[in-house]
Amino acid sequence: MFETEPKEPLTFIKLGSLREKDLLKTARQAYDGILVTASMIESFGSSVPSFIRGLDKPFIIDPMVYAFVQPITHMMAAKDSKIKRSLIEISVRYGSIVQREIGKRPISCQDFQSNPGNVEELTKNVLNYQLERLKRPPSFADYYSEFELLLPQVEPEVLIPPYFYFKDTQDPWYSVSLEFAKQALNVKEQGWKIFPVILMPPQLLEKQQEIEAIVGDYISDNYDGFFIWVNDFKEEDASVKQLQGLIKLVAMLAGSRKPVLKLYGGYFSALLWHADLTGFSFGLGYGSSKNVFAYGGTRGAPNPLYYMPELHRLLSLPKAEDLIRRYPGLMCNCPTCKTVIGVNPANFSRMKDSNRTAQHFLNVRLREIGDLSKANIASISTGLEKSVQNFDQKLLSGINIDNLLKWNRALLEVKVPIAVA
Repeated sequence: MFETEPKEPLTFIKLGSLREKDLLKTARQAYDGILVTASMIESFGSSVPSFIRGLDKPFIIDPMVYAFVQPITHMMAAKDSKIKRSLIEISVRYGSIVQREIGKRPISCQDFQSNPGNVEELTKNVLNYQLERLKRPPSFADYYSEFELLLPQVEPEVLIPPYFYFKDTQDPWYSVSLEFAKQALNVKEQGWKIFPVILMPPQLLEKQQEIEAIVGDYISDNYDGFFIWVNDFKEEDASVKQLQGLIKLVAMLAGSRKPVLKLYGGYFSALLWHADLTGFSFGLGYGSSKNVFAYGGTRGAPNPLYYMPELHRLLSLPKAEDLIRRYPGLMCNCPTCKTVIGVNPANFSRMKDSNRTAQHFLNVRLREIGDLSKANIASISTGLEKSVQNFDQKLLSGINIDNLLKWNRALLEVKVPIAVA
């Protein structure tokens, strides 16, 4: 997948629920791969591995070692205040300090700084988990259909070393994450692609020296690519300076001639294709940002959101319906909306089915990606300005579209330093 330069931004869907399986099967042409967390895999036994094997698409596993740094209360299930079964399963497979301390205390920087053996052991176990977890077990034939036996053994597209959130480059967790990434290179075998994750706060994007330090540290080693995760980064609310910092970070890492992908992004992430971003991940109409400290989340399925193509953002169904009634020209012409809503805004209530909003979202995202791959910065800028001019802010019912102007300004005004490996 990463051996040749893609012709358009690569898109990875974060698998958030087994309810998404049918749509992901029928809409395989609308995305390039799957991002699945270790927690998702361990929560549903054989269901997720079986689904991904049968999907026959590239996939990436987030090992989620950061979950074991969280306070113990964050690791507990809401229904019984016991450690989540999925985390216990992960800890058993990772072994090392994670298995020894789960339920007793969060793991700390000192666990790795004072004992390098923990770094080596956990790195090997986490990489091995990603390589082996979705392969068929030896007893596969005993309880799976003969058809699935014909499917190939699968491995993830890339391997992610353990990584942790850091506040800045002086944070001990920054050094620990970097040490895990280096250790992954030490144990790397032929054919493995090592992609470390840089998990950082949005505020750090405003500091040029920090960006340059991060890039310098990561491109100095021979990694095969990079993931960027800006914690809880909502593109619609970000400042121009943060947006420009993200552009710089992407462009400087890409200057090493290695693939750069962003975890959890929206339309602005797609725009970063023109700053040499290789691709990005997102959920089906809800996963354009993620807070590492909100692991566990709320119970139950999230309320369906409707993606407004002209505004390039997700809205609650009531807000989206109100906006379409005020501006009938916003009616989407994707196959799903044509069938469900037609030309009558009164039919919008039929979109309450989360599967329909997800289908609509994928239709539009696929179209956006195709359009962006053929556009240039000048035409993108014109399109963003036109979208703002088309609306009267007073009639938008509290929906702020200034982000479109901020995105435009960030793209036009940013000056990117050249990174030299």
